[in-house]
Amino acid sequence: MTNQTNTTVTTANLTEFGRALAVHKSYKTSITIWTAFELTVIFAGALLNAVTLAVTVTHPPLRRASSCALLCHCISIDLFMTLCTQPGSVLISYIGPDATTPWHFCQIWGGVAFGAYYLNIWAHCLLAVNRFIAFVFPHHYKYAVTKPVLIGSARVPWLMAGILEIFPVAGINMTYEPGTSWPSGCHSAELSVKTSRVLNIMGIYLPCVIIGVCYSVIIVKAKIAATRRNHVVQPAEVEVLHHGGLVLMKRYQMSKILFLCFLWFCVANFPQPIAGGYLPVRISGDPLFGLSMKGLQSVSCAINPIFFLLISKDYIQGRISLLMQLRAHFQQRLRWQYR
Repeated sequence: MTNQTNTTVTTANLTEFGRALAVHKSYKTSITIWTAFELTVIFAGALLNAVTLAVTVTHPPLRRASSCALLCHCISIDLFMTLCTQPGSVLISYIGPDATTPWHFCQIWGGVAFGAYYLNIWAHCLLAVNRFIAFVFPHHYKYAVTKPVLIGSARVPWLMAGILEIFPVAGINMTYEPGTSWPSGCHSAELSVKTSRVLNIMGIYLPCVIIGVCYSVIIVKAKIAATRRNHVVQPAEVEVLHHGGLVLMKRYQMSKILFLCFLWFCVANFPQPIAGGYLPVRISGDPLFGLSMKGLQSVSCAINPIFFLLISKDYIQGRISLLMQLRAHFQQRLRWQYR
């Protein structure tokens, strides 16, 4: 039944495919410029993600942080997406209807791309919960950074992504197929509205709500705490509060950066589905508008390292230290070569 459905092409689909092919050819120059720009941003973001990961692992203040493992997990997923799924999505849009995308390719590619998408969201969700406990319940945070809890926090996103991908990859109530419109590429085809809703809620909306609530509470609590710092303290308490304040300040700074990454994720990823739901005529009638929506999604993970490398003092110092180490390493190699 599924094979018959997959191989049957309706007259409406053929008409839509012909229109998509005509649009793709008439906007070929714009598409080429868009593709070059998107790939440049994505691969620059991949380089920055690699630098961010290296700084996190090598810079002592960051390496000693209790959330270092979860942070490296999230950055590694961002790096994978900027090296694989996001440039792949751009190239599929560039090729467009000129090359017929086989069904089995979309089934495999959809599993990888959407799986990485779910994995990324849930990894950042678990990191947000970790930051929430660190800032709101600092005295109980030691229980959240034990080895079993950290390992579990790294495994849960993979488990959730695997569960969410079972149905579309297996073709149960949902599948991944080539889009008849452009620039949709490979997309999920609903065979069951209920399954689609469950995937959207569990894969996107629920973790996003958790992330938003966690970081919003942290920021509100930090603002409230800032208004209470004018109270008089005894000299014996000054050193303790100073040390605790520095720790909480670092946790707040990291949470603020991660919250900015989350806001950017929302700005980059939600306009396209919202426009597709409320402005379908605009999306189908204005290819450049559709490209701009898709372009935001394609560079979402490439922008994240900018927040780390330009805002965080630890990352700024770590970046400088890493560059100095690399410079010293290359200078030493040059000396050995010319001896």
